[in-house]
Amino acid sequence: LVSEAKQDAELTGAIDLAKEFDPRLVRTLRVLTKFDTFDSQDAKETALGLIKAQINSPLGAHAVVCRSMGGDYDAEAESAVLSSVPRKRAGVQALKDRLPPIYADLIRTNLPGLKASAEARLKTAQKNLERIGPEPIDPVAMIRECQSTLIANLSEVEEQLTPSMKVFQEAIHATGKFVTQDWVNSKLSENAFRCPFFQGEDAFLRCLAEITEQWKPHMLVLIDAVQEQLATSMNCVELKAHGVSKTLLGRIQDTWALHCETMVGEFKRVCEAALKEEADFGTMNHYLVDKYAEEMLLPDEFLTDFLDHLKWDDLLEPTKHSNATIKQTEAGPIYEEDGYRKIVPWKKSLKKALNKAKAAWIIRYQHRTLHEHLKQRLFAAVKAAWTVEKKTFTDMVHKKCRDSIVKERERWVLTTLLTERTIREAAVEDADIQAKREQLKGIIAAMKKCLRMLRSIVLKGASVVMEEATAVEKKPVEEEEIGMGGMGGGMDMFGGDEGDSVGDY
Repeated sequence: LVSEAKQDAELTGAIDLAKEFDPRLVRTLRVLTKFDTFDSQDAKETALGLIKAQINSPLGAHAVVCRSMGGDYDAEAESAVLSSVPRKRAGVQALKDRLPPIYADLIRTNLPGLKASAEARLKTAQKNLERIGPEPIDPVAMIRECQSTLIANLSEVEEQLTPSMKVFQEAIHATGKFVTQDWVNSKLSENAFRCPFFQGEDAFLRCLAEITEQWKPHMLVLIDAVQEQLATSMNCVELKAHGVSKTLLGRIQDTWALHCETMVGEFKRVCEAALKEEADFGTMNHYLVDKYAEEMLLPDEFLTDFLDHLKWDDLLEPTKHSNATIKQTEAGPIYEEDGYRKIVPWKKSLKKALNKAKAAWIIRYQHRTLHEHLKQRLFAAVKAAWTVEKKTFTDMVHKKCRDSIVKERERWVLTTLLTERTIREAAVEDADIQAKREQLKGIIAAMKKCLRMLRSIVLKGASVVMEEATAVEKKPVEEEEIGMGGMGGGMDMFGGDEGDSVGDY
């Protein structure tokens, strides 16, 4: 940074300019020229004080006198004028001796950052050029690029739909908590004018109807989730396809949105039809019989009652050794105390407790009326039907989603995307792409050139490069040669601040 020595720092606008590009002043060296022309002794003392204050700084201020008394450069005259200035901070020759190692140090400091910045800018430009294509792309190839991207994304769409299907499946399964004996009983009315052994079908069908009504909200949630996922399933084209114009992307999104409405509408229709079928009994699945028999032979009510009344002491046989402890062995639990050992007969005790509970259950069962027996059979039938139909319904919805959504989207990608007239008409390159392509090519060429230069510096070595850069003929030094010329002059100390980017080379 070159300025007249008599100028105050506050008046030197170049200092502010330097700080704008070098805030920490790690690349700025002040050269105080015209050190022989001061307006006052105070101005001279200020300039001299600045140099002495920075004497230990590698970038400390430096004094020069290029044209003593307006004449040509005279090293001896300059030396006489600068006799009060520390020698290593005085004179053009001393400045020339200082600059090469400073430049070399700046090169060592900034070279890695410049290289990383150039490589990053090169990589970004190459990636962006790959996205728009190094050369203009023809309409068919542009649509094929979209299609290839979507085909590669088919399984990803299935994976995105899977969590929604799992949530739906679990929600349908959770409705089993509403199928209780009391709930089923509330649907059954006794009819003294009908045979009690064959009543209950109307109540059974009412139960099925209400069960399917509980399923409907979960089905609608699934349909909404599928619609949301379909709406974004074309985004991969914008993110991954190369050389595709914004015009074509917009047309594909619009056409797909209209087709999604049709797809989701059909999916909803077939799901509602499947739900309606579930409300009517219609199965010969052996699983239904198995679940009914399971409930009748060993009702949950009996198991709950048995376990609620079972106590730990019921499984142990009283022993005269009151302080005996129970230990687990390979042969089973045993009583043990001071050499006394005896196997705990827990199986025998469990059988005894089970027989006791069974006898009590039979007595209770025998005292029930025919209508109470009917309630139990109806509950067993409804629970068995729910167990079968929930599996059937979730499987049906899964298959409808596969056919109406997954396969239909695949058909659209493979066929409609290529044959739709409005899509073909939109397969044209955007107006600004060619200019952007040329700009990116220019950046790539510039960054490659920059990296070649940086590699050359590394190979040659900073010291050799600086020797070549600073070699000058032995001739009188003109003020312009070192960039001196008053307030507006200056030197660029190699590149930017540590961490600066290459910028537009």
